Amino acid sequence: MATKSKKSIKTATKKSPLKTNIVNPKVSKNPTKKNRAQTFNLLVAALVFIVLAMGYMRFKYLLVPATVNGSPIFSWKYVKSLHQTAGTQVIDQLVVEKLITQEAKKQKIEISQEELDLEFERLELQFESVGGLDAFLSSQGLKKKDINDQVILNLQVQKIVSESVSITDEEVDAYYQENKDAFVDLTPEEIEEQSAGMLYEQKLQQQIGIWVQDLRAKGQITINFPNAQIQ
Repeated sequence: MATKSKKSIKTATKKSPLKTNIVNPKVSKNPTKKNRAQTFNLLVAALVFIVLAMGYMRFKYLLVPATVNGSPIFSWKYVKSLHQTAGTQVIDQLVVEKLITQEAKKQKIEISQEELDLEFERLELQFESVGGLDAFLSSQGLKKKDINDQVILNLQVQKIVSESVSITDEEVDAYYQENKDAFVDLTPEEIEEQSAGMLYEQKLQQQIGIWVQDLRAKGQITINFPNAQIQ
């Protein structure tokens, strides 16, 4: 009986599964791979956050142009107020600039650096009485680079329109007779030169006005601001 019991016990022992703690070889093969991936993702997220934060600090005026005692003034309120006070004039100016830029590109009108430099020299003389161009711009909170695009735009317009402007000697003489008080202590040559220059500039501006109106009439312009229309 005792022998039989031992065999039964031995047999039962063989049939019982041996419980061992087997580790998944896929995990144990490289236990730090998953951690490195998580660390990399965290670093990328941190970098993205830093870039966004820096972008916000630099361009936050696009969302919050001002704060008052910690309370924000949001850009949409600023834009709405700006539109109510000067929106029509601003959008009208931008429309005209876009029309001119498109027409200049169409006609392949380009301004060289030499032409730009000469125009700035002319402006320097024009504002000489108030301390020069830099002094005038500074009083307006501007610098030369701020008006560079506008000067180029003006030169492009003049190139396009100037071909249709002409003056005669009779017109120059008539202009002088009507504006004698503006020409004091000048030689006849200086009077003729200045009269011709001022008359030409006057006719040029008139022609530019007509030309711009024609561009507007031909252009397809849509204003999306409520209660706004082109002048």
